[in-house]
Amino acid sequence: MKKIFVILFIFTLAGFTFGQSKTDLGIQGNLAIPMGDFGEYYDLGYGGLLSFYFNISPGFALGVNSGYQIWDATGLTNTSLSAIPVLGAFRYYFGVDKFKPYVLGSVGGYYTVTKYEYELLGVKYSGSDSEFHPGFSAGIGFVYKVSPMVGIDFTGRFSNIFRTNDSNTFIDICAGALFCL
Repeated sequence: MKKIFVILFIFTLAGFTFGQSKTDLGIQGNLAIPMGDFGEYYDLGYGGLLSFYFNISPGFALGVNSGYQIWDATGLTNTSLSAIPVLGAFRYYFGVDKFKPYVLGSVGGYYTVTKYEYELLGVKYSGSDSEFHPGFSAGIGFVYKVSPMVGIDFTGRFSNIFRTNDSNTFIDICAGALFCL
């Protein structure tokens, strides 16, 4: 965890060192489609993401992503998995006009909480388990500028949380706004 914050601090300093004062703040809602074994046990997830980027050059930005995502277990009541990502990220833009497609990548960790409640032979059981796991995401998207300071941001990405005995793989579909600060 300490290494992640050191890397993010270095990215922050790099943005100021290059003399770029332009930063972007992104707010997105998302749908998280579980895949593989994860998809067998959990339903469609949802959540929100917050991004902060430093524009190192006109086509390249470094930043951080965080948010909250939750999935309910398939067929079980009161069982869910939630995740809070803390990721260092980059975006490489292919356009400089109003329509700016991009590729993105991020790496870091996910703080996960599994909550459960069930009844077995008339006895009720409940509890939760929280852990921090490494993870990454990669994808594509675009920003469409509706004004010089505001853009519509749409992203599709593949994400993976590496858990102890398995991994949680999902596709994120995100839509929101990007504000130039």
